[in-house]
Amino acid sequence: MERPASPEAPAPAFGTHLHRWSRDTRKAYFGGIPALEAEAARLAAAGRPAELRAVHRRLTVRSALFRENRTHRIEEALRPLFDEEVALARRAAEGLPRALTDRAMFLVAAKRYGEARADFAEVVGPFDGADRTPIVTAT
Repeated sequence: MERPASPEAPAPAFGTHLHRWSRDTRKAYFGGIPALEAEAARLAAAGRPAELRAVHRRLTVRSALFRENRTHRIEEALRPLFDEEVALARRAAEGLPRALTDRAMFLVAAKRYGEARADFAEVVGPFDGADRTPIVTAT
């Protein structure tokens, strides 16, 4: 999760589309990417996996937003971040469904549908055979 906005670290209001952010908010938000990279490296070196997962997710989300309109070569720039998010969740044995779903949505954007389906299948796998109520009960 992102930290709350402050005068020193402005952030967009929750749910506000990227194109409606003020110039200073956009600059501060995306300007924080190098600091998040440094913090993630520090936490990895210190062996603090829980904090590393949180910082890495913030880094991944910001990086993906930064490249929202730059569809050319997004896979090259973002794939390592999403793969690392999944790897961290697997090591922690926690947060894996969210990490796989994040990566699957990225893979759909990158037009890697088979890989996206595999991630989605892993997320819903534990629910196979579970009693499910149909969404539509009558037509």
